[in-house]
Amino acid sequence: MYHKVSSFKVNTKGDFLKIYTLGRFEIIKGDHVITAGKRKSYRLWELFGYLLTHRNRMIPSSALIDMLWSDQDIVDPEHALQNLIYRLRKTLTTNNLASSTHQYITLNQGFYRFHPSAQFWLDTDEMEALSKHAKEVGNKDSAKAITAYRQALALYQGMYLPEHTSLNWITPVRNYYQQLYVNCTLELAEHLGKLNQPESIRKLCETALVVEPYEEQFHHLYIQSLISTSKIKEAHKYQRYLESKIYPEIGIQPDETVNTLLEQALLSDKNKLKNLSTNLRLIRPSEQSYEPENHPIPLRQNSIHEDSSNGYWSASISVIGSTNVNDLENTKEALRVAIEANIRNNDLLTKWHDNQYIVVFFDSREEQAQQVINRIKFDFYSKEPASTRLEIKRVWNQIITSNNAIN
Repeated sequence: MYHKVSSFKVNTKGDFLKIYTLGRFEIIKGDHVITAGKRKSYRLWELFGYLLTHRNRMIPSSALIDMLWSDQDIVDPEHALQNLIYRLRKTLTTNNLASSTHQYITLNQGFYRFHPSAQFWLDTDEMEALSKHAKEVGNKDSAKAITAYRQALALYQGMYLPEHTSLNWITPVRNYYQQLYVNCTLELAEHLGKLNQPESIRKLCETALVVEPYEEQFHHLYIQSLISTSKIKEAHKYQRYLESKIYPEIGIQPDETVNTLLEQALLSDKNKLKNLSTNLRLIRPSEQSYEPENHPIPLRQNSIHEDSSNGYWSASISVIGSTNVNDLENTKEALRVAIEANIRNNDLLTKWHDNQYIVVFFDSREEQAQQVINRIKFDFYSKEPASTRLEIKRVWNQIITSNNAIN
């Protein structure tokens, strides 16, 4: 068993190697990056990568020669390998660190190996240790498991030894760590789900898709997280993107389970809109004048407004201060145009009084709705006379703002 430096964090001090292999290949010793000139010594680092990856094995020199020079005829391959080993040992133990007592590459009866007693920190070992720890504590403490999974996922920045592009032996190793990353992500999402954190799952998926953009399970989980956070239209739009771009590129068929979830969510969203319209008793635009006192808004609208998980925010916008009948008609039309120009397709606009509109903002926080209202006011006041004012209220008649005309 190796004497590795592993404490669930990278120790910044100490005369040992810190080796990064996931998404980048970098070796740090003390304050010195010893792989800084690796492009000029690519064969040396291919040798190191092979010995590191197979560090539990004694490797015959013939296997190393086949790996390094399979496409070349070397006059004296044994001598060439010995020279490469010498250079590698010198690189790992010098660079102004001659006091090092570590010998990282050993030779025993024609077999090479990474020294079993060498001290080093390796990102893949750390990721596996954190993943194992998360599994162990997960049944008792989801919060601790979440912390460990996040630390493990932070270590995975991409494929294993990405610069070793032409080496066939590395493919199964890359697949292993890629799958470990996928499993950690899905298990983290499961724990976040237990703690009812759909927004955290959505952000987790967004990060994971940057690292592994073609992982189908991440796309499906992302759509489910959008549905869980009431972003139904975004989920539907994203599914169309998958069907037109991603699925054809990776050669898979759309998942019917996800399509079913989307259909159910869209139906539920439509029913919510219908029920909200009924509960508010909103009157569709009409030539008839309606007096507010004859059509009171039910008090149960309060529960809809205050429930932030539904994301509804409602306000009435009224025209006041215009006495001329013709001017009033033009002003009301200008208000309608200003509102329609600034609200979204999924927001609800309806007429409540002859000179009053009610706007329902869906999937919006109060500050977001207020930004839209500010744009409506700006558009309206930029075209209407100073004698005209807008009065804006919450739907249960609590005044939010009553602004005079913009000078």
